[in-house]
Amino acid sequence: MEHLSQAKRRIQIDDRILDLGIALEMLLLKNSKKDQDQLSSSFRLRGSWLVGIDKTDRVKKYEQLKKIYGYRSDVAHNGILCDGSQEEITQVHKSFYEYLTLAENICQSVIKNGYPN
Repeated sequence: MEHLSQAKRRIQIDDRILDLGIALEMLLLKNSKKDQDQLSSSFRLRGSWLVGIDKTDRVKKYEQLKKIYGYRSDVAHNGILCDGSQEEITQVHKSFYEYLTLAENICQSVIKNGYPN
């Protein structure tokens, strides 16, 4: 919850996306001890199945989670979002509230139903 709250309060998009990614990792990857590729896959699959309504919605959420995980990895490992591409960073800004809503829905689902298995 703290990282989700920080993602809402921060000013810099790099910091916002990093906190959002961390919040989702904590929710979706609890007790996962797999290699990086499996973690990324579990992150996307668990999140999309947890809150997706139907196949089309799950695919959309899967793609959103893929982007969030990639952006979080950029900032965490390279220290910069989208290699500094202003065009891509602008797109992250435009999509951030969709990503935030997805994270809030996942958080609510975990609170109501417990962690995904």
